[in-house]
Amino acid sequence: MEKTKEVDKKYSIVIHNVIECTFRVCKKRWKLLQNTPTYPYKIQVQVIVISMTLHNYIRIKTQDDNTFVEFDHHPYFIPD
Repeated sequence: MEKTKEVDKKYSIVIHNVIECTFRVCKKRWKLLQNTPTYPYKIQVQVIVISMTLHNYIRIKTQDDNTFVEFDHHPYFIPD
């Protein structure tokens, strides 16, 4: 049981880091996310979902996107 908790904690940390990195990259890529005005919570969630959807769409449809190519080679790359 203790080992299971330890594994769960490690996965939780990894997932947390991936989510943080994803948001950092998206905030750099989508300027709208950097200095957003105060919107109601529901609108904020929609903005995030839309930006992630666009991110995924570009990732699937574009093979030569410089940001993605750089990120594939350097996982901690943050675009300008």
